[in-house]
Amino acid sequence: MPTLLRRLATVAAAVLLFVAFSAFIERWRVPMPPPGVVVLPSALVLVDDRREPPAPGAAGWPSVVLPWSGPAGSATRAVAWFAIDLELAAAPAGLQAVLLRRPLTNATVYVNGQLIGDAGTMRRPLPYYIADLRFVVPAGLLHAGSNRILIRSVRERRTPYLGAVWVGDAGEL
Repeated sequence: MPTLLRRLATVAAAVLLFVAFSAFIERWRVPMPPPGVVVLPSALVLVDDRREPPAPGAAGWPSVVLPWSGPAGSATRAVAWFAIDLELAAAPAGLQAVLLRRPLTNATVYVNGQLIGDAGTMRRPLPYYIADLRFVVPAGLLHAGSNRILIRSVRERRTPYLGAVWVGDAGEL
C-alpha cells in the first residue's frame, strides 16, 4: 500500500509540475504590454504586392482580428497591406513606437503617410523575423484624433501574416 501511495504522489506531483510549467510557458509567450501601451486589436487588410501604400477604405479591405494569417495564395511570396486606425485623446508626450510582436514576416511601416521604418523587405532572401520589431515614430507625427498606421507585410511563404501590433512610449517598448 505505501508503494501505491508513493506512485500516486509521484504522478500527482508530475501533473502539477507539468501544469505549472505550461502556465509559465504560456505567460512567457504572450507578455502583457507595459502600462499606457495600446494593443491594436484589428486592421483592414488588402492582399496586394504593390510597393507604394494603396488608398485604404476602398473595396477589398476587409476587417480582420490581429494576429491574422491569410489564405494561401499561388505566389511564392505573400504580400499584404494592413491599415490600422489609432484614435488618441491627446498628442503623446515623448517618443512613441510601433511594436510588431513576433511578426513572422518583414515589414515596412508608415504613420500618417510618413515612412518610419523598413525591416528589409526588398532584399533576397527575405528575412523572417521571429523577434519583435520596433519602429520609433518621429516626434509630433502622432497627434490628437485619428492616426493611420499602414504596414506592408512581405513573406517568402504562401500566406500573408501580421501578428499583434502595440503602440506606446518608445522607452517602454
